[in-house]
Amino acid sequence: MSDIGRDRLFESAVGLVLKQTELVDLWAGRLVAVHAGLGTTVGLIASWKGLPLAPPLALVVVLLGALAMVITVLVNGLIQRHLAWHRGFIDSVKLIEGDVPLLFRNNMVPLDRGLQVGAFYQSVTTALFLGWFIVIVIALA
Repeated sequence: MSDIGRDRLFESAVGLVLKQTELVDLWAGRLVAVHAGLGTTVGLIASWKGLPLAPPLALVVVLLGALAMVITVLVNGLIQRHLAWHRGFIDSVKLIEGDVPLLFRNNMVPLDRGLQVGAFYQSVTTALFLGWFIVIVIALA
């Protein structure tokens, strides 16, 4: 393969990596916005009438909590899918450039991997799910 073709392939692969990163960030932002809105709504309902909630309001809070739990699981699935594509595109960059990409050949040291992004979003999903479960239990008490 010529150097020009290889450079274009590399540029395309890096562009795909960056696009997948943007998509993960967008979905994470949407997840935060949805939970902020639902949490604010539940907080307003609880402060409006106080605890314990009347049965109709408790039902509304339970439905909002269930909706938040479903949205959390679905958005986490989307994020995990985008991260899988992201890993695939990084692997294609490694195929083009070899095990040590061009960016790291000039005495640059890659950062420590630390906590994996997918594991981080899985732990966020678990925390949100448990948080909304607690809200539902409190609403039913």
